[in-house]
Amino acid sequence: MISKLVTIGSFLLGIALLGLGTHVLFVSEFAAQGYGVLLAGASPAYLIATGMRDLVLGFMTLGILFRHRDALPLFLICLTLLPIADVVIVLKFGDSLAGIAPHAIGTVGLIVLSGLALHETRQAKA
Repeated sequence: MISKLVTIGSFLLGIALLGLGTHVLFVSEFAAQGYGVLLAGASPAYLIATGMRDLVLGFMTLGILFRHRDALPLFLICLTLLPIADVVIVLKFGDSLAGIAPHAIGTVGLIVLSGLALHETRQAKA
């Protein structure tokens, strides 16, 4: 059961990151609102970098899930640092607290998924 949850959760995470990265690359200004920090006439370079980051992480999530599953727990734990950093960025530079919600929800989701992946790994070794 836990293995199925980890597989489904990690697969959905990878697909979501691919979708988010694509969305940011093609609709930068709208994506900035969703991120929680408006462009306000500034260069969209940080958003493009964020979109590329999300695309690469989406591919990495799927690759690790299907080819190197034993590395998945560590990868997910490390990945959790990104939405935490996004919360801090939105707190410092955002114009509303509502922009924090998607990043905070992502953090909680990744913590849960990381815990399940760790538990799965420990069960497999027992």
